[in-house]
Parts: sequence; structure tokens; C-alpha cells
Amino acid sequence: MKKSIFLATVLAGALGLAAGCGKASRPLAEEAAPATPGEAALAAVEEGLDAIRGGGDLGRLHDLLPVSYQADLSRLVQTAVGKIDPDLFAAATGLLSDAGEAVTAQAGHLAELAGEADSPLSGAGTEEDFRAMGEWLAACGSGLSRDKLAAGDLSGLLSLPRAGAPLGLKLDSLERDWGANVSCELAPDDGEPRMEGVERLLFRAKSATAGEAETVVEFVQVEGKWIPLEMAREWPEWRDGAQALVDGFELDLGMTKTLTEAVPFVRNCLGAMKNAQTAKELEAQVTGMVAAFAFMGLF
Repeated sequence: MKKSIFLATVLAGALGLAAGCGKASRPLAEEAAPATPGEAALAAVEEGLDAIRGGGDLGRLHDLLPVSYQADLSRLVQTAVGKIDPDLFAAATGLLSDAGEAVTAQAGHLAELAGEADSPLSGAGTEEDFRAMGEWLAACGSGLSRDKLAAGDLSGLLSLPRAGAPLGLKLDSLERDWGANVSCELAPDDGEPRMEGVERLLFRAKSATAGEAETVVEFVQVEGKWIPLEMAREWPEWRDGAQALVDGFELDLGMTKTLTEAVPFVRNCLGAMKNAQTAKELEAQVTGMVAAFAFMGLF
């Protein structure tokens, strides 16, 4: 299971987002140009893996996608945000800031609850994880602008720190286990015919707790960026499916009114959570807020 999680995360996250480094914001300084397409693909992937190990900020990873893929993502966000009432969006970002302050202030108590087997938060993270999550929530609250997102400008979204984000926490945990023991090289020739323009790379990983794993991935150039062949094949279907979901999303006036009216209640709950003196008091506050959400049909 650990091997499967590692391979899926590295290939879908690191390679899928950060594979095409040929035009990355950080050039390969003073290095000779790759002599073959295979070496070019390898150099791109090694840069992508290095970006993930070094923090993998969203802006850099976004820049490494083919330009048309970037445009697809901008269009999806633009459509979704355009359907949200401006006042409700502003209230939601304010609540994210409040939530960030509460989680940061209660990181120790949250970690205490996460260490209890019978707690709903069991295994959710360490104090460091919760503190990072609080900072990430606060950054969401202060950094997201509806006007920019509705215009297709993702700069605020892409400037969010990776640490603390749900995916970011999983990647950080993965890196703690596997460390720097991930290598990539040109796959040996197996004698099988290859598609023109496709390069095969071999990934190996070692972990003291999870053993060894390896897999071969085929890469192809799209708009000058090296990305997994499977990603290139599946992107149109994923894009069209995501667009259909966004197009079908409607936040009607009734739900907008309900959510807007719930804002003061949520803000008061977050204030009480922030001021909780013990882990049990915090747990009671969280449980009460979730129960109230369920009663209002919001959870």
C-alpha cells in the first residue's frame, strides 16, 4: 500500500504538475543542452522532482504545465468563481482568516486530540502540521481576490503556500518517509517498439519503512513541455468533465441567503474555538458547530 501511495502521488503530483521544465522559471544554469530527446525528458523530470523536494510552490508548478493546460485551469476557476455572490465570497474569505487564527492558536490542543484513538481527529497531524494548516487558511483568506479569479487571474491562488494545504500535507508526509531516495533514469531498451516522440523513464525509490519500488513511465512533449503520456491522453477528458461539473454548479438565491446568514454564527464559533482553554473544551466547540451545521442543512 505504501508503495502504491508513493508511486501514485509522485507520478500524479510531481510528474503530472512539474514534469515539463523546459521553460521553467528557474533555468538550468550553465548546463549543456541535452543531446537527445530522452535526455531532455530526463532533465525536465529531474527539475520537477527537485522542485517538489524544495517546496514545490504552486506558481512554479503551474508555469511548468503546457500553456493550453494553464488556460484550461484558468477558465475552470473563472467560471466557478463567477457564480459566487461577491458579498458571500468576501464573507467566506474573512471566515478563512478567522479559521486560520483559530487553528494556529489551538495547534497544540488539536495535536493532542489527534493523538487520541477515539477522537474524530485521530491521526490528523502533529502540532507542526496544524500550525502550517492555520497559516495556509489565513493565507487563503488574505490572498484570494474574487475580482482577480473571476477575470482568470490565478496569481493569488498560486501564491498560496503548499505547506498546510491538504495535498501539501500528504506530500510532506511522503517526503518524510521517502526523503531524497527517489531517482530517475532513462529506461533500458526492452526491445519493444516505441511510439515516435515518446521517451521512457525509469523511477526508483527506497524507504527504510516501505522497501523499494520502481516503475517505467512514458513521456511526450506537449507545447514544448515534457509530461506523462497518460496525462496528455487523459487531459481532454478530465478538462471536459471538470468543465461540465462547473457549468452545472448553481448557487441559488436561497442557498446564498442561508450561507450569508450563517456567517455571524460561524465567526462566533471560531472565536470560541480560538479561546478554548483545553483540548476537551475545543472538541466540544467543534462538535457543537458541526451539529449546528447539520441542523441548518449545511453539513
